[in-house]
Amino acid sequence: MPQDVAMRISHIGTTAIEGVWAKPIIDMLLEADHAEFPRIKNALVTAGYLIMAEGAQRVSLNRGYTPHGLAERVFHLHMRTWGDDDEICFRNHLRAHPDVARAYEQLKLGLWKRYEFDRDRYTEAKTAFITARTPKAKEERAAWSSRQRAPLHETGSQGARNTRSDTAARRKARRKRTCHAENP
Repeated sequence: MPQDVAMRISHIGTTAIEGVWAKPIIDMLLEADHAEFPRIKNALVTAGYLIMAEGAQRVSLNRGYTPHGLAERVFHLHMRTWGDDDEICFRNHLRAHPDVARAYEQLKLGLWKRYEFDRDRYTEAKTAFITARTPKAKEERAAWSSRQRAPLHETGSQGARNTRSDTAARRKARRKRTCHAENP
């Protein structure tokens, strides 16, 4: 991979969910600036990945498929622009809701044998489950993010978070008030 490219690689898919059966395929999401896609894609192809699908803002690559079937290790890499990360929301939703994760596991087990040799139909058949739950997953992320950014008076724990950054901010504000008082 190019060393000077800012990117984030996240482990997604069922193998990222503890306690759930998964096919032995590692799914990953790679986020980067769209301008860097050609460099990243070239590096991945050189490393043995095959381009399976390519759109304006997305590229899907696989590694581990052979003319004789699956290799010992198989990887699906989904390249997206920054923030196009529904897969991360869905993964986190499954981690937070074991009952939903088990329902997804049961769906996949049922589809696995039926579409064992038809990856496209297998993916298509599980899409409705994913699509139905992704908006809820995004709502959960938004709610969690807003709680993380809440001011102290909204958290109900005023004074409980005395971190270095809080202390530094108070010192900076005090210096500013002092400077303004000295230099009217």
